[in-house]
Amino acid sequence: MRVAFIVDRFPAVSQTFIFDQVTGLLDLGVEIEVFARYGGSDQAADPDLEDHPIARSVSYFGAPHGYTRRLVTGLKIAARLAVTRPGALLGVLDVSRWGKKAVSLEQLYLVDGFTRGGSLNFDIVHAHFGPSGNVALNLRELLGLGGKLVTSFYGHDVSQHAWTGAAAP
Repeated sequence: MRVAFIVDRFPAVSQTFIFDQVTGLLDLGVEIEVFARYGGSDQAADPDLEDHPIARSVSYFGAPHGYTRRLVTGLKIAARLAVTRPGALLGVLDVSRWGKKAVSLEQLYLVDGFTRGGSLNFDIVHAHFGPSGNVALNLRELLGLGGKLVTSFYGHDVSQHAWTGAAAP
């Protein structure tokens, strides 16, 4: 079984439950890939992460800070995608569809983080927190990310938009 995890930060001290879930499945023989926008904080969830087998299965897709640096590196990514996935390249640059995410090159870096690895066919794609679920949906559109999508909502995900249009109790 192949399972992809999509998270904002990995590993994160405040989210050791994600690290435990990932490593627990890995220990059971499940093929795991973790896709994170950013690396963990200075205090990693596991001080021996670099020696842990999961370290080989983590890809990061966050764009660099500073538009000039983002643009220069983005040109290299765009050149690679023009050859390997021209449809995805056109998709990420579609300003009418993505607006600010296209102009900021956020979608370009997202696609790059997911196309550096192997197959995008997973049995399950588990997104932790609502925004990561949106990332998974975007990847379905841009790359045809396969697998059943599960999004886990926590705390602010549930309470932030649950009362839209109605008074909170």
